[in-house]
Amino acid sequence: MPDAGPTRVGIAIGDMTAGMWASIGVLAALLSRQQTGRGQRVESSQLSGLVAMLGVQGQRYLSAGEIPEPTGNHHPVIAPYGVFEAQDGALDLAPGMSDMWVKLCELLGLEHIIMSDPRFVTNEQRMQHREALKQVIDTKLRTRAEWTTDLRRLGIPAGPINNLADVFADPQVVRIADWSRKSHTA
Repeated sequence: MPDAGPTRVGIAIGDMTAGMWASIGVLAALLSRQQTGRGQRVESSQLSGLVAMLGVQGQRYLSAGEIPEPTGNHHPVIAPYGVFEAQDGALDLAPGMSDMWVKLCELLGLEHIIMSDPRFVTNEQRMQHREALKQVIDTKLRTRAEWTTDLRRLGIPAGPINNLADVFADPQVVRIADWSRKSHTA
């Protein structure tokens, strides 16, 4: 919800980010030592790591001086892009390019809105009418698994938004857990 105010991430992302950057620094230092015989000093910073993660929002400020408003689960400059409701739960959908938007409309049977609905012809118009577009898309979605398969087949990034039960039941996560157990007991 864009008007909900600042929201905590919910995990210690600063700690994890600083740790990942420190790990990359250590690996680079080890490679350098192997090549040059000289050691390196490695430092990491929570602040630097978090600022580096600002991505498109940080660049909008640096390039255009824009201070972005909260966007909730929507992309700040692309529509449609974000969380949609399939019949069995939330689905993340990210058709970030014009050709992906056309493929999405064709898949959903919404070819007519590409050219004939003035609210959805350009990205700027879709941004202005984001909620109406979300409602149109939500009414067309089947299950998360069906749409994820169909959308990915077309090259459109998409996937279910999982709760923790979904995460730990996911076949890929189960395979990783099984592999990890086997490799640690051998």
